[in-house]
Formats: sequence, C-alpha cells, structure tokens
Amino acid sequence: EGGRVRASPMCLLVWGLRQELRVVLLGRSGAGRSATGNTLLGEERFESHLASQPVTTTCSDGRRHWRRWCVVVVDTPAIFGGSQWDKQHLAEERKRCLEFAAHEPCVLVLVTQLGRYTREDREVCRRPSALCHPSTWCHASLSPLSFLCCPPGPAGAVCAAALPADTTTAVRRVPVLPGDGRGSTMRLLLVGKTGGGRSATGNTLLGRRVFESKLSTTPVTRSCKSATGHWDGEDIVVVDTADIFHLWNGSNEACREITHCIELSSPGPHVLLLVTQLGRFTQEDQEAVRGVQDIFGVGVFRHMVVVFTRGEELVGGSLHNYVTHTDNRALRNLIQSCWNRYCSINNRASGAERDQQVQQLMNKVRETVRENEGRYYSNELYLDPFLTEEKVRYHMEKAARPWGVLLDSLSYRRVLTKCGIILIVIALIFIFVLIWWKR
Repeated sequence: EGGRVRASPMCLLVWGLRQELRVVLLGRSGAGRSATGNTLLGEERFESHLASQPVTTTCSDGRRHWRRWCVVVVDTPAIFGGSQWDKQHLAEERKRCLEFAAHEPCVLVLVTQLGRYTREDREVCRRPSALCHPSTWCHASLSPLSFLCCPPGPAGAVCAAALPADTTTAVRRVPVLPGDGRGSTMRLLLVGKTGGGRSATGNTLLGRRVFESKLSTTPVTRSCKSATGHWDGEDIVVVDTADIFHLWNGSNEACREITHCIELSSPGPHVLLLVTQLGRFTQEDQEAVRGVQDIFGVGVFRHMVVVFTRGEELVGGSLHNYVTHTDNRALRNLIQSCWNRYCSINNRASGAERDQQVQQLMNKVRETVRENEGRYYSNELYLDPFLTEEKVRYHMEKAARPWGVLLDSLSYRRVLTKCGIILIVIALIFIFVLIWWKR
C-alpha cells in the first residue's frame, strides 16, 4: 500500500504479503484480557479460567489474518496494576511488553469489566502513560470509562468477549491509526562530528532557524534539542545532538546527553542523518561513526543516510562520481554500510533552491523508511522504560570492548545464522545418506 508494507517474516511466510497489526491487551488481573484475546484470534490461544491467583504470568502472542492484516494479539500479565510478583519479574515483563509494542502500527487495548471499574483499573490506565512514549496513546483503543482517566485519543471502542461481532468492530477502527503511514510523525536524528553542519542541516530541513549554528573553535550545540516541522503533508521531528559521538570517555555529561538524546527521539528514529563536510571525511568523522555505532548498534546503518554539507563546492560536478571515485576507503565503507544512501545539501541556499535540496533529501529519507517497511529504529536503550545514566554508562562500556561490536553484529544476524545452521545440517545429512547408499 503506497510502498509502505510492514510485516514480520513469520506473517509473510504464513499469510503472504499482509500488513502486520499488533494489538497489546492491558488490564487488571481477572478483567478478561486472555478471553478477549481468544475472541480476537477466534481460538483458545491463551489460558483463561476462573482462579484466585493470576492465570497469565508472562507475555505471549498469537496470530491470525483478518482481511489485509496479519493481526498479532499480545496477552500480558497484570504488569501495570497491583501485582503479586517481584520487581525483577515485573521489569522483565514490562520490557517484553514494550518490545511487542515497538512495531508500528500497534494499538493498546485496555480491558475492563462492564459495571466493575475499580481503583485497580484506574491504576492500570495511569501506569502505561509513564512507561510508553506519548505518541503511543494516539494508538490506544479506549473504553468509555478508561477514556475519562487517560490521555485523549481516537474514539474508543468496547470489545466484549461475549460478543464475537464486536471483534470486527474493534479491529475495523485500527486502520486510521497514525502508525499506518497516514499523518504519522517521522523522527529524524542528526548525528556526526562536531562542526560537520548538523545544526545548520536541521535548520534547512525545518525552513527556519531553530538550532544555534555558527563558526566556532568549540562545540556550539551543548545539549540535545528537538523541533517539529512540516514537509509535503507529513509532520517531522528533527533532533539535533550534542557532542556525544567522540571517543567514549565515561563522563557524566556524555551519559546525560545520550540519555537526553534517547528521550527526545523515543520510541526511536525512523532515519539517522550522518552529516559530514564534502571533501573532508577525517579521522574525527570516523570516530563519530564509531560513536554512533557504539550508542545505537550495528543495525543502525540500515536506517542511515549520509548527508554531505557544502554541496555548492561540487561546482556542477556529480556527487555520485565524487563518492564512487574517492580514494578514502573509510568513506567508501561507510557509504556501503548505509546501502549507498547519500545526498548533498547547501545550507546557505534559500527559496526554491533550498526547497529543491530538501525535497531530494526527504526523498532519500522516505526511501530509507520504505526499505525498512516503515519501522523506526530501536535498541535496548529505547526499550528500557527506566533508562538511567548508569545504564547508559554500562551500555557504552560494553560497546567499547573489542568483542562488543561482534556480539552486537551477531544479534542482528540471529535469524540468518539459524537458517544457515539448518541448511548445513541438512547438507551433512544428505552427504551421509549418499555415502551410505554408495556403500
């Protein structure tokens, strides 16, 4: 649909090319989450029966197809209300819940019993707002009572497990969600070395001077900052970053600004714009690239576009020729890691020239979003609902270890590795059978 297809490999294999929709069921213990999930799935997928103790103890999911959707229903334990579990178990389950909800489009369904809206229900409504990014509430499907104590969102829907017809009604409301690609906010994160032109590029994208930008021997941007804009019918959030991509020094200020960067771009950036000057990809640029990789992980390059500032210095030349014929091996490797996504920009341009350059850059941005099936980038820092500077410090120290990047890279290739192992095992079995047959 418009090139924006979001579907997990599982959905593609089982249901064909269908758009994935995630439905996360929240509510107090005994409210009927599991029964509602079974009704949505049309089968007894989740355990549901009368009991004095909570029946659901861990997050689980089930899948079915409905029209053009691959619907993933996520049943959760009572992780946001009064609970009998220890803090560690609660933290683990909340993190799992956020991992399930990190994919767009996703809808939160608050399940409550008709005529029994209790204090525990109100607590369930209050807690997710502290854990989830505010934009998630735009995706919430709210019953009339829970709407009174939760942030406003789209018109609520009541989904009663006793009425199967309501399943269609509840799911039918979902296609108008912001995460469905219509009216959604695109988050762009500016990264790169100090003095490369991050702030000026952000101002060019927004069409106004928001971020301080001037020539200076010291870093001008002291703290991460975000601003909103509008381009070609789409809302964008641009996040300018401080000097956090240099070699890790373990300072409290670096931990604080990395935490701030994660908060401003939460639940995750759709595209990272790596800003560097044309003709000057230096050792500092290489260190900044390594810093971006340490913070966000190896997989971030799938969401990255290289932006060359001072595009006017091409003087009629071709950026493609410059990139393909450069003798800077580090720059060539970077371009390849970013799937050959790059463009140039002149931050001094104005009027029609500026609009044309922004259009070219936004075309690259949308191409990147389309190639990633509309998903924004996320890692363990974004998924942690209680991110602290100490956790950031631990993450950075782990990434700075010689084997940290290798482990991170392996985690992103887990599925490919498993498939490779299976193929090798099949090949070995075939060889042994062939040898035995010849004997």
